[in-house]
Amino acid sequence: MGGRGLVFALVLLLAACGARDDSAAFTDSRLPPALGLADFPPAGWAWGLIQTAKDAPPQRYGVGAAATAPRAQVLVMPGYGDFAETHYRQLRAFVGQYYISWALDGAGQGGSGRAVGPRDLGHVDSFDPDVAAVGAMVRQTIRPSPDAPLVLVADGTAAPVALRALQGSSQGISGIVLARPSLTELMAVDTRLTTWAARLHLGFIRAPGGSGWSHDAGLSDISTDRGRRLAWQAANPDLRMGDPSLGWLAAFDDLTGAVKAVGWSRVTVPVLILTPRGDADPDWAPICRALPHCILEVLPKDPTAREIAFVETFVAKDAPVPHPLGALSNDDPQR
Repeated sequence: MGGRGLVFALVLLLAACGARDDSAAFTDSRLPPALGLADFPPAGWAWGLIQTAKDAPPQRYGVGAAATAPRAQVLVMPGYGDFAETHYRQLRAFVGQYYISWALDGAGQGGSGRAVGPRDLGHVDSFDPDVAAVGAMVRQTIRPSPDAPLVLVADGTAAPVALRALQGSSQGISGIVLARPSLTELMAVDTRLTTWAARLHLGFIRAPGGSGWSHDAGLSDISTDRGRRLAWQAANPDLRMGDPSLGWLAAFDDLTGAVKAVGWSRVTVPVLILTPRGDADPDWAPICRALPHCILEVLPKDPTAREIAFVETFVAKDAPVPHPLGALSNDDPQR
């Protein structure tokens, strides 16, 4: 496709878009009626916002902890289209181990603020704010200590964000889990199109072939992660997410390119990678070999249990023993 054709395609896409709409962060989610106690927020759950640049919308984070001395801290980073609420079961399990449990929604994702509309458009011009937010969370908000070491748990497209943050500085971070990590774009789009979109400042246009959020009844099984995420989105329109913008795709390509260019040796902390194919994974097996300290395993049926076992390797030997009943329920008197 020639230059004029690409510009014409962008004009047609722009005509199909709504007007720009700056949207505030969302910190008042409602529990879907189909979900039960296991999907309630962890004990003591509270929301906060972090903003690393004056012109960048704030990113939402949440935190929960048991009413006892913490043994460790975990920062969960959901991937594209995901958000803290769908990780409540995982976070509750962490709290049950006496970990301070944090979750950080990506820029323009979940309950974070939006730079452009519609709200279900995944858009960023750069992942630099995401990377900066990880560092700011560690230094200014979480503040790990020898008695409460910090482990990152990055899911899907959040994996390269966490890796890029570690390449900059691993101070305060003891280890990282990459669950179902992705270094590939969500949609195949001609890079010339994303380049022209950037030049014309039209990166906020949804990628061609993409669509907004829709309620797919065939994916509503709440026994699955995807079904629970759909239930949260049905009950909370602010959490809905469709396909990404041209700008998001270009920015993700820049992010993954930067991670590879800087080099894996800069990630000096222990890394646990969980993928469906384990050490037979053609993408992550060579990366794991290049990392100084890495374990690559098949994604288990219960990833949270494996993540807890990994975190336990950093817990002080004299740390308090977790309650045998595990995660505290929302009506527990210790809340």
